[in-house]
Amino acid sequence: MRIPKGNDENRSWNPLPVADYCILITKVDTTRTSRGSDPKPQVMIQGEVVSDEYNGKKVTEFFFATPKALWRLENLFKALGIPGDETGDIDAEGKAILDYPEDELIERIVTVRILQDKYTDKTTGEVKTSNDWDAGTYAISPQDPYYDEVIAELKAAAASSGSAEQSGEPADEPVEETVADAPQAPARPAPGARRRRRSS
Repeated sequence: MRIPKGNDENRSWNPLPVADYCILITKVDTTRTSRGSDPKPQVMIQGEVVSDEYNGKKVTEFFFATPKALWRLENLFKALGIPGDETGDIDAEGKAILDYPEDELIERIVTVRILQDKYTDKTTGEVKTSNDWDAGTYAISPQDPYYDEVIAELKAAAASSGSAEQSGEPADEPVEETVADAPQAPARPAPGARRRRRSS
């Protein structure tokens, strides 16, 4: 195989600037941390930007699957309107444990603020920059194929509770894209279609 010398010079990874992005989730995998003597369970989510000039850029986020960190994943499922199934189990604090179908995250589109974080490479000592997802900013993207259905469900829940403010009802107008002329949204499901559920 003939490969030009220095082919990797322009292929270095560059972090995204701090901003809100629409992310199409393409892969979800359960792994374990590779550092330290006591590897911890984690969930790796891969996706790509589907808005603005960074359209197509690949992104990866790791979620620690430990009791104190699971709220970040729960926020993601809730933002996309993916319900958890009752398991009948409770945790050490007496809270009900729900089983969320991670496969239903695939092909969903979430709006999230991406931050930058500085860290020191333990091997080289070099200070590098990584991207982190701000778990407090997850929201279903208007480009998501189930956007209309999820928003309708949230509004119905708000109306039935009698308090749209306390239920966190989203604004009537979707958040504008950060950059105009975003790629065309995926086709929406046919009327009456439901979000995917795992086969029992």
